[in-house]
Amino acid sequence: MNDNLNNSVSDGAESKKNRAVLFLAAVILFFFLLPALKINVTAENIKSFIIGQGAAAPFLYVAVLIFLPLFGVPRIILASAGGALFGIFAGGFYAVCGSSLAAVLAYYLASLSTSGYVCELVKKRENIISALDFSNKNKFWLIIFARICPAVNCELVNYTCGALKIPFGLFISATIIGTIPGSIVYVLLGDSFMRVSIKTGTWTAFMNIIAGGNLDLIFQDKDMTLFFIAVLTLALFFLFTMAGFYILLKKKKNDAQVNFNS
Repeated sequence: MNDNLNNSVSDGAESKKNRAVLFLAAVILFFFLLPALKINVTAENIKSFIIGQGAAAPFLYVAVLIFLPLFGVPRIILASAGGALFGIFAGGFYAVCGSSLAAVLAYYLASLSTSGYVCELVKKRENIISALDFSNKNKFWLIIFARICPAVNCELVNYTCGALKIPFGLFISATIIGTIPGSIVYVLLGDSFMRVSIKTGTWTAFMNIIAGGNLDLIFQDKDMTLFFIAVLTLALFFLFTMAGFYILLKKKKNDAQVNFNS
């Protein structure tokens, strides 16, 4: 009887491992081995695909935001397309909704596929969870910083949180809060870029101004000003989140030292 029980436990563990391996293989396939799926996914192509759909355009755009990230399409491309399509306010709203729903989908895909195996692995090797740093009291801020940081792939954050069984309420609240700033800036970037690029010679002039260091000329054109502000804000987001990550990691190190000394 004990042998049957042990075999059942072993089969269950093997099943969890197989699901996790298959999910990881699918993620790698989508992200790295199928570049043809996203080589033509640009903000302009998304705009061309959705424009003219009438009342269905917002729903189609949200669907694009939900499913294309599964193939590793960056959020900046998707959100900037919303700015070009719907303007800053409506585009920002749709971008936040679509990005949040995409996060929920990826979270549950990872949770259902990998969480059992990952959680057992973490129990055996606590250094893994320590390195990821998603299980301590700072996880809420870590998710927010990861959402805001332009250099972080949000889909990988979604998968990590699902696999580690981060409480869904905490995950989705941090996701929404962290998604709003980036979505607004990406939408502003797309809206202003569209207006700048359609003006004859304006885009070339903008690049020449940047190269020449004559930044005062940018503020003579409203759209150039908005585009410059969006780019500068993204740079500030990057610096802000890097500082936030550093502070959290330093705090964790100090707490560990205090616990060790005590």
